[in-house]
Amino acid sequence: MAGKDLTSFAQHPQYPELLRFRESNPVQARLAVAAYFDLCAVKNWLDVQIHHSEQRKLTYMSGREHPQAKREIVMPMSMHQTTSFEGLQNLFELPDPEDSSKCCTQITLAMFDSDSTNAYYRIFSGVVPPAEHVVVAGTDELE
Repeated sequence: MAGKDLTSFAQHPQYPELLRFRESNPVQARLAVAAYFDLCAVKNWLDVQIHHSEQRKLTYMSGREHPQAKREIVMPMSMHQTTSFEGLQNLFELPDPEDSSKCCTQITLAMFDSDSTNAYYRIFSGVVPPAEHVVVAGTDELE
């Protein structure tokens, strides 16, 4: 989608797919449209695909942040949406986009506010070890 001048989201070929499930969850469908276009046009993610969980009444995306990245799930949400740890944990029952026989272990929450402000947060199932500590030459190492 990068480089294309669309005068209306409704002209995009994926727009009907994004809105196909709006009757089951209209607010989430609207957020999915915003997330899809932000991922494609602003963040330049690759191979963004639309998914729907009929059981959970959720529309979400999967895509790659860059060509070497693992495909990840992006779940659109409102910043005003009430959620719980249990609700977030239930998202990890969605199939892994790389291997549908497994559950996903990482989800990116695409949080949108009514003024179109958005923020992305990665959450993980379980505890994730910290990145390896790297000492840069010329700096003091923490003791």
